[in-house]
Amino acid sequence: MASQKPAAKWQDKPSAGRALTCVPHFLACKVLCSKNFHRRKDKPGYFQHQQTANLESQRGTFFDIGSNCYHHKSVLHHVCLELKGFGEFLCDNMPSTHKKEKPWDTDDVDKWKVDPFTKEDSSGAFLEESSFMTLFPKYRERYLKDSWPLVTKSLEKYGIDAVLDLIEGSMTVKTTRKTYDPAAILNARDLIKLLARSVPAPQAIKILEDGMACDIIKIRSMVRNKERFVKRRQRILGQNGTTLKALELLTQTYILVHGNTVSVMGPFKGLKEVRRVVEDTMQNVHPIYLIKELMIKRELAKDPALAQEDWSRYLPNFKKRTLSKRHKPHVVTDKSKKTYTPFPPAPEKSKVDLQIESGEYFLGKEAKQRMAEQERAEKSKQKKEEKKREREKEYVPPEESASKSKKRKTSRD
Repeated sequence: MASQKPAAKWQDKPSAGRALTCVPHFLACKVLCSKNFHRRKDKPGYFQHQQTANLESQRGTFFDIGSNCYHHKSVLHHVCLELKGFGEFLCDNMPSTHKKEKPWDTDDVDKWKVDPFTKEDSSGAFLEESSFMTLFPKYRERYLKDSWPLVTKSLEKYGIDAVLDLIEGSMTVKTTRKTYDPAAILNARDLIKLLARSVPAPQAIKILEDGMACDIIKIRSMVRNKERFVKRRQRILGQNGTTLKALELLTQTYILVHGNTVSVMGPFKGLKEVRRVVEDTMQNVHPIYLIKELMIKRELAKDPALAQEDWSRYLPNFKKRTLSKRHKPHVVTDKSKKTYTPFPPAPEKSKVDLQIESGEYFLGKEAKQRMAEQERAEKSKQKKEEKKREREKEYVPPEESASKSKKRKTSRD
């Protein structure tokens, strides 16, 4: 049995700044020998610096090669440098077992293509039943009841059973003994989600096709203010739906903005682009900038010479404008016009005080309602009179200025 080399015995505490590391044995020997360290004859496996060989106070410069531990900061630095060079040497000279030629992997191969799953690919019936359920709002009940035969007929091709519960207000899909595609139940789950989000049934059925995916983007939580939310949601639609139609054409997707969500159907690449546009729009970035970028990318993709190049130099770079956030100063009244009084101003009367003065505070509920109705009637009467005066102004004839005929002075001969 080979004798194990003893570990370094430190006779004094290591000073601050020292460190420990583990490195290969031959690299450590190379570095130590090149930095004026020599082997200790009395202690095999140990190195010691020549200048500190006879000093008892520098015993911290011993190095134990057996345990690959080194206790000197400068030597540690040189060992790391040697390790870096050794790694570069291995990368350049050592043969790689993974770098093999792949004749089947050419540029014309579509790696995103999903091959259709047939009954021959299935291993048999499923051992357990999988089911998904989702609720739908009350206003969708009549439409779902009319279009449910179309949904069940489409799901029967994949062996999926669908149940519509009008009492509970839910839709359920589950696998049967005829189901052969494991992904069919996931597509059926997305189908009932889209139907609950007011997507038309003929459009939602397309989710069962291969290469078609969906994404439901929740946008209500992105903006707190209700008015801002409505304005930014309207930007996604655009005037007469032009922005939405441009997005659908550029991303090859179907987009439905409904309530607090945006439902998207299409390929995976298109879903990613639409989600980016929607999230940026809700963060107060106008969609026209992103649409312009998508149009440029679409034109660049047609050129095969630019397929492998960086497109950042062709894309527009819109600089963010930082508007002045300085608030307007308050209207300061001129104190020189006011007469000085040592007494503070009287406190403003509260709503209750004003009601007590007018007598409204002591009235009953019905009397208050009558008084409010009278005030509304008076205000509406005043508005009617003002509108009537404005309408009558149009029929008032303009004043005609009487032109005075000037007599010409005739010169007598």
